[in-house]
This record gives sequence, structure tokens and C-alpha cells, in this order.
Amino acid sequence: AYLIRRLRGSLALPGLVVSSVVPDLDLLINLLAPAGQSVPRGLLHSLLGAAALGTLISVALVVSLYTPVVSWIFGVGRKDAEEACRFSGNLVASCLVGGLSHVLVDSTCHRYNPLFYPFTRRSFDALMFTDDWRAAYATVEGLLLVALSLILVVELRKGTEGFWGRLLIG
Repeated sequence: AYLIRRLRGSLALPGLVVSSVVPDLDLLINLLAPAGQSVPRGLLHSLLGAAALGTLISVALVVSLYTPVVSWIFGVGRKDAEEACRFSGNLVASCLVGGLSHVLVDSTCHRYNPLFYPFTRRSFDALMFTDDWRAAYATVEGLLLVALSLILVVELRKGTEGFWGRLLIG
């Protein structure tokens, strides 16, 4: 989310942050669901699912919960958070981009990629860079950890004042 925001500064960082994790809500839903009542991975891990349902859920979460959560847990200024979390076309676009980015990154390293669900449940593996999904997963996660480390170094060099606001609000 942070890197996308750096590339496209007009996008709303709260929308990118929330929507980049919303597709994984299907895992939580499945953990809480009664046996035999699981939600298909394609519901939020497909292009259509992330674009439609994922964007809707993300916008609702950003508008209703993001400000109180980041203000309470991270001490981010409430006024700045409220401004960044206001409902707008830009927020919707940011949530769309964040959700699609999650799905596309996942499709490079997971053994099952239902990108075109509900039209087909077949896995779309054209973005996998190796036949070994475990190696692909380790590589992608490693790259993301390196990126996170660099982001933290860059932001900490700016000082600790406003650190969480820069990472969570933009």
C-alpha cells in the first residue's frame, strides 16, 4: 500500500492499506464458519470479487473504523485521519487498486489463483514465476519483507514525530 501511494500520490493511503488486506477476510470467514459452510477463495481473491465486494467492504471499513482505530492504537491525529478517510471517489478508487494489488501479488505465489471466479474455478497460474509455489511464496514474502524494512528505514530517518501518521495516513 505504501509503495503504491509513493508511485501514485493522489491515492488515499487508508484505502490502500485496508483494501490490501481485505481479500484475506475470506480466511477469517472460513475459520468462523460451521463445517461445510466455507466461502470459496475466489469470493475475495478473484479480480471481480476484489473489485466489487472487496472494494465495498474496504470503503465501509475505512469510513467507519479506520479513524478510531489508528487514532486509538497509533495515536494518529483524529482530524488528519478523518480527512483521509472521508468517502470520496478517490477513496473508492484507492480501495479498488489496493484490493486488486493483493490479488495480483497473490497470483504470483499461491498454488490456487481463482482470478476469474465466478466464471471459472480453475486456477490462473500464468503469473507464477516457478512451478514450485512454496519457493515462489518464500521469494515474494522475502521481497515484501525487504521492502518493509526499507520503508521503515526511510520513514525513521525522517524522525519519529508523525511516524505512524506517515505510514497510515500519508
